[in-house]
Amino acid sequence: MQNRPWYQSGWAIVLGLLFFWPLGLLFALLRLKGDRSFHKFAAKALRFAGYALLAFGCLALVGLLAGLPDSTEPDTSLGGIVFSTLLCAGGIVLSKKGSQILAGVKRRQVLINQIVNQGLTSMDEIASRIGKPVGEVLYDIQEMSQGGFLPGYQIDPQGRRVWRPAPTRPSVGASGAAEMVQFTCPGCGARNQVQKNGARAACEYCDVAVAV
Repeated sequence: MQNRPWYQSGWAIVLGLLFFWPLGLLFALLRLKGDRSFHKFAAKALRFAGYALLAFGCLALVGLLAGLPDSTEPDTSLGGIVFSTLLCAGGIVLSKKGSQILAGVKRRQVLINQIVNQGLTSMDEIASRIGKPVGEVLYDIQEMSQGGFLPGYQIDPQGRRVWRPAPTRPSVGASGAAEMVQFTCPGCGARNQVQKNGARAACEYCDVAVAV
């Protein structure tokens, strides 16, 4: 298991999102930079925290506004209204960011299926199959490559191609070639091929661990 700072652990991120959302958001963004397997969890956590803050903030805001005319301490009520408004704003920010991350996850799943599973190399053909402009497909593929989601793949922006050089064959010992096993990653949908050893293997494309 990869050692991470305490503020990048799941419990710290969740608590930060619920009790001081800017800090929780910062913790989540810091982990996203170095953990490919964290994107789907981060999207769900941000959206859940966002909806929770938005619901709580809206309920509190409605209650404070309804009782404002009869309040004997208007300054306190106004402070509560400001605080509730900030909670609503935080909920909107978190839910929007979570939706953006989840949309990125889904885009990568579609492209990984075309590039890794289907073996397509032409971006024009990929764009035609998924119904998107070639420029958008090129941008997404370059972004995936920079984020480490297409390890070993080469990109030719001018020729609009993406491909992976043929891998070297596994070494053959006295008992013959190593036994290989294939699995489809539950995180990104990529078909992986790894040596069977009875342990957990990480997806080559998104680091999600699977028992093989």
